[in-house]
Amino acid sequence: GRSQIVVLGFLPQGNKIEVYVGLSQPLGRQPYEAVNFAIDEVKVTLRNEDGNSQVLKAKSNNPSIFSCSQTDFPVQANKTYSITVISPNGTATASTIVPAKAAVWESVRLEKYDNYGYYLFKGSWKKPETYLMRNYGVSLITNRKILEERTNEGINELEQKFSVSREVYLPEDLKIEAVLLTRDEAFAEFSISS
Repeated sequence: GRSQIVVLGFLPQGNKIEVYVGLSQPLGRQPYEAVNFAIDEVKVTLRNEDGNSQVLKAKSNNPSIFSCSQTDFPVQANKTYSITVISPNGTATASTIVPAKAAVWESVRLEKYDNYGYYLFKGSWKKPETYLMRNYGVSLITNRKILEERTNEGINELEQKFSVSREVYLPEDLKIEAVLLTRDEAFAEFSISS
């Protein structure tokens, strides 16, 4: 198969905006290497419903990550945002509405599981009254790649909290970023609760 353009972006309120852009890797190819994921000559543009736009800049240490400060382009609840990614491999577009109530980690831990590079990631957050398990997702990312996008798999409900526990492989003690996603109602309708 042919590689396709892949875009994964997060629009958290108050934090920096990061968008990951690269190529998919068809099955049966060589082991994953970040250099094979990157695309040259990419333009990533965010727009809000008011018509304002911001071109994101590639990070110098990872050309697959495009970012900007919210000083330059603030993200607000209940507003619609769109993204356009133009590359020699094609164009990708998408839009989203930032949810009114974003989930925030209450606790996160990374426990060494064995001596072979496996760790147990654990996290929890408060459960708002009107949100269901399917309204959330968790993605684990390192500075090299997205480790997994299992989104709401492994999320459990405990009284007034949600929690997640996942086994992850982290060779060479890489740093990990756990992204807690709050989905809008429409997207959550297509999600399957674990």
